[in-house]
Formats: sequence, structure tokens, C-alpha cells
Amino acid sequence: GSHVGLETVLLSVCKPLQPNHLQSIQRHQTFLQDERRWAASQLFILNKRSTAEAATPIMAVVRFYSNEVVSGRAIQRAAKLYPQLSITTELCYNVELTGCQRLSAEQTEVLLWLFRPPLQAEPLSEEPNLTEGSGEKLVEIGPRLNFSTAWSTNAVSICQSAGLTNVTRVELSRRFLIKPKNGENVNELDGDTKKLIACLYDSMTECIYQHPITSFTVETKPQPVFEVDILGKGRAALEMANDNLVLQLAVSTLSLLMEVIMSHDA
Repeated sequence: GSHVGLETVLLSVCKPLQPNHLQSIQRHQTFLQDERRWAASQLFILNKRSTAEAATPIMAVVRFYSNEVVSGRAIQRAAKLYPQLSITTELCYNVELTGCQRLSAEQTEVLLWLFRPPLQAEPLSEEPNLTEGSGEKLVEIGPRLNFSTAWSTNAVSICQSAGLTNVTRVELSRRFLIKPKNGENVNELDGDTKKLIACLYDSMTECIYQHPITSFTVETKPQPVFEVDILGKGRAALEMANDNLVLQLAVSTLSLLMEVIMSHDA
């Protein structure tokens, strides 16, 4: 930039600038300004990316299994409704760690001591006790991942007080091994198996873990945007959208929306 400025001054002192010379200098100056802007934008992007990567904490989920028997009304109800199927259970403690990938041996010992029930003789294991065999069905059910339960809040508070500062969330899931009592294949009783599984959890607050969870992060993708042609199809289009999206809007609300939309269009 300084070279171009000096060249301009020297030319203006020595002799008058010709129009073509002036245009060439102006184009060169514009090119240099564009190059500076591009370089500045790339530097900004790199700085932003490195800052975001540095701000992303290291997170991991470790699991500990307990052969403690799962009991409750859901198990009792399922056993009565489907006596031809047997259910074996175990618990899984899903522990989220922030800032590290795994705990030290001493920290693991403290955590297992906290999770171990007072009357349970066998210690918790890092490997599952239940595995799915031929003709069997293994299902894991736990809290939905998009919110932390009150049980987790209490568990994390206890862990923090015990010096386990890397523990940021703990969720307890239940594992069920379902198999027929008469030696049949569970696939032959697929309808009964699905109904039994539906009895074991509340779909409002719990979900089935298709595989052992490795993160509590929920990756949600927004649904595509679509248009409702009210001006072309009238109230019928609004009522159809209300039914398809399960909005459950009252008739008076639909009438008010139609009135607002039509008055705005007018």
C-alpha cells in the first residue's frame, strides 16, 4: 500500500497522470484492499474455529453394572400378563465424565463404593452380567437423554462431595433379558414380547436404549419447513395442518386464526 502511494506521489510530481495510468493504479489498490479483507476474514474464521474447539470439553460415559434385582409394579404386571415369558434383570449406572475419558483406579473404587447397595454381596462390574443369546431378547430402558433426572442431581451432588469432580451426570438404566419359558424362540412370540416391553416403562419420561449410550448429547434435526395454503384452500387447509401436527387447536382458535390471516391478506 505504501509503495503504491509513493508511486502515485512521484508520478504526480514528475508529470501529470494519464487516465489509463490512474485507472491501473486504482485497480491495483482495489485488488490489494480485497486481498486484505479476504485474509482478515480467513484469520477470523480460524480464530473462531480454534476458540470453539478449545471451549469444547472432553466428555465420556462409563458404565457400571449391578445384578441387583429390579422390582416394581411394572415387572409384576408383565409377569402376570405374559406368564410364558421369563424376565431377568440388572441395573446399569451410566456415568458422564467431563474433562477426562476415564477415572483413576482410586476414583473408580470410591464410585463403586457409592453405587453398591448395602446388602449386595457382589461388587459392581464394568462388564454386563446379561448377554443376549439365541432365541432371547435383551432390552435396556432408561431416562430420556434430553433432561437430567432428580435422581441424577442427587447422585452427582454426592459424587462431588466425595471428591469426584469430573462426574457431571449419572443416570440409572434397567436391563431386561426376556426369553420364553417353554424353550420357544422369542421371535415366534414377537407380538407378546413387544407388548411386554411396553409394560416395562413410561414412554413420557423413559426410552429404549438401542445400544449402550456413549454420550448424553441429543442430536435433533429440525423438521423441514412446509407451507399451508390457507389462501388457496381456505379453512380446510388449516384444519388439516391442525390434525397432521396434532396441535389440538380449538374451533374458536381456528376461527380467530382464519380471521387474522384473511384480514392481513386483505
